[in-house]
Amino acid sequence: MFDALETDMGRVCALSFDALTTPERLRKLERLEALTRRLQVPSHQLINQIGEQMDATTLGGKLSWALADRLHITRAEAGRRIAEAADLGPRRALTGEPLAPVLPATAAAQHDGAIGADHVAVIRRFFHQL
Repeated sequence: MFDALETDMGRVCALSFDALTTPERLRKLERLEALTRRLQVPSHQLINQIGEQMDATTLGGKLSWALADRLHITRAEAGRRIAEAADLGPRRALTGEPLAPVLPATAAAQHDGAIGADHVAVIRRFFHQL
C-alpha cells in the first residue's frame, strides 16, 4: 500500500500545472490540502502503537527522541505529534479492546481532510483548558 502511495506521489510531483486556469489550480490545491490532512490519520495509529509497545532499549530512549531522530524532526514536533496521536488516534483499553479517539469528532474531521494541524491545535487546546 505504501509503495503504491509513494509511486502515485512521484507521479503527482512530476505533473505540470501550466495548462490549468487559476480556478482549476485552486481546486487542485484544495484537494492536495485535504489529502495532506488525511495523511496524519495513519501516523496517529502508528505512533500510538509504537507508544503502546515501546521498549526504551529498542527505541534507544524516549518515544519523542526516537521519532525526532527517525523522522528528522525536532523533539518539540515529535512531542506535539505524540500528544496529537493520543487525542486523535485509535486507542486500546487495558484489556486490549479497541477504544475510540479521545476527540472523536475532531479525529473524524481530520480523517475527512476537513481540518488541519492548526485547527487541531486550537481544538485540543480548548479541551485541555476546559
